[in-house]
Amino acid sequence: AEIEWPCRMEGYEIEGRHVYLSGDHNAQGAASLVEILGEFDRRCVHFLVGLGRNKRIDDFMQELATVEGAKFHLTRTPFRGGELERFGTWRERAHSVADDAEVGLANALAAAGPGELVVVTGSLYLTGDLRRLIVQGFFGETKPIK
Repeated sequence: AEIEWPCRMEGYEIEGRHVYLSGDHNAQGAASLVEILGEFDRRCVHFLVGLGRNKRIDDFMQELATVEGAKFHLTRTPFRGGELERFGTWRERAHSVADDAEVGLANALAAAGPGELVVVTGSLYLTGDLRRLIVQGFFGETKPIK
C-alpha cells in the first residue's frame, strides 16, 4: 500500500481532469488495466494509446475496447514506436490520431468532459515522456491524485 510506482496507474489532476499514466504494453497488461478501471466511477475513458513497433496491437486494443464508453486517441510512442498505420482499422475508430504524443494528450484532454477519465497507456516510454511534461505543468495546473 505504501509503494509508489511511476507510470503504473499514477494519477494527476490537470485543470480539473483526471489523467492516469499506466504503462501497460501487452494484452495481459491491458486486461489488468480494464479490471482496475472497473473500480472507477466514470462516464467514459479516453485512452491515449502508443505502442512499440514489436507489440500486438489488435490484442491490446481489443482488451481496451471492452471498457464501456471507451474512446481512443492514438499516437506514436517516442522510442521504438511503430508507424500509426499499424493501428489498422483502429485508426478509423479513433477519436483522434496524432503523430506527436504531446498533441495526442492535448487532444484527449480537450475531448474529456466532466466525469470522464483520460488514461495514457501502451509504452512505458510514452507514459514516462508525458509524465515529465505533466509534472512540469506543460498541460496546465497539475496536482497528483493520491
